[in-house]
Amino acid sequence: YTLARVAQGAVKGVDAVPAAPKSEPAHDPETGEIVEAPPFAATPFQAGALASLAPRQWVYGHFLIERFLSCLGAPGGTGKTAYNMGLCLSVALNSELMGEKVHKPGPVWIYNLEDPQDELMRRVWAACVHHRIDPADLEGRLYLDSGRDRPLCVAERSQAGELLVTPIVPLMIAELKRRNIRLLTVDPFVKSHRLEENRNEQIDFAATLWNRVADEAGCAILLVHHFRKGAESGSADAFRGASALIDASRAAVSLAVMSEREAGNFGIEAEDRRFYVRADNAKLNLAPPPASAVWLRLHNVHLPNGDHVQAAARWEPPSPWDGIPMALVVAMLDRIASGRGDGVLWSPRKEAKEGWAGQVIIDEAGKTPEQAASILRGWEDAGTLTREKYKNPKRREQQDGYFVNLEKLAEMRGQCRPGSAADD
Repeated sequence: YTLARVAQGAVKGVDAVPAAPKSEPAHDPETGEIVEAPPFAATPFQAGALASLAPRQWVYGHFLIERFLSCLGAPGGTGKTAYNMGLCLSVALNSELMGEKVHKPGPVWIYNLEDPQDELMRRVWAACVHHRIDPADLEGRLYLDSGRDRPLCVAERSQAGELLVTPIVPLMIAELKRRNIRLLTVDPFVKSHRLEENRNEQIDFAATLWNRVADEAGCAILLVHHFRKGAESGSADAFRGASALIDASRAAVSLAVMSEREAGNFGIEAEDRRFYVRADNAKLNLAPPPASAVWLRLHNVHLPNGDHVQAAARWEPPSPWDGIPMALVVAMLDRIASGRGDGVLWSPRKEAKEGWAGQVIIDEAGKTPEQAASILRGWEDAGTLTREKYKNPKRREQQDGYFVNLEKLAEMRGQCRPGSAADD
């Protein structure tokens, strides 16, 4: 099946150029006679068609939609397979296991091109154990296939260098329709073709085929992809190989292990941060990004057969304000308002070290420096703290210092009285 034959419509179901829509016969304005339409004609816009225009058929979250292609990428060992399993079971069971909206549930087909079938079964089992799912509920809703048993390749090259569509494409479309599959995931994308990964025209060919599969079968498709070495999450450029894949996708989500700074902000021990993963929108063409980052926690699940398998679940970061009663807030603000003594105010700058106002929060509330900085920003945003220039008696030049809004402090102090809402 060569690209030329596909363009000519020789391969049913995967024709690269769709047939022109049929239009009403054109009439000569003077004679009224029917004018034969040209073989390639532009389609006129009809305003009346807008009233019957259906909304986009979202399937899951902000990135999976019927008849469109999306990508999921991450460095190795970040938990993308566990996350993929969690979202697949969410769609299959109409259950928000990952804390993300399931818009249109239905049968799911997971096609893993690297792991054997028994490993896929272990991952399903681990997800069921962690999320307390009866595996029997997945029968008729989940389909699993391994590339080791049946390779899946949609595009390849001939010895002459022609780009070829393989016979598996129309067969896959037919099976997706027969099973009424709502979501197909292919992991990893690189094993679903035999083209040059860094050639845009070749990857565009493969991506166009996957888009065509999604369109013909009426399902959402998620391709799991690898990152470039040293790439950072949150950027479409982080995905390995030619950019044509991301260009052809309607959305791209990337995963990243929690950074040292984020771990400090959330109070997570350094050795545990690798179990916390952030999901970022690397590209989102059809919907606004979520208001806040999606965080995942990777769990080590002990299966009844003795295996240990990873499962992913949604994780909500703790607020830096957790564990701080109003009385302690007042005490910390009182200390900041009093200054450090001898007319020296607390500094808003970390470079001041022991003179930084965050040190008060660290001492009094036991917070990390990152959490203390977050609390100071919150007070500034609320107008409780303001940073202004003042004359430090120990220095010649003026410098920044924190001033406390005494009216707001008085209101907080009133909330600490017995019987107040804060006291309750």
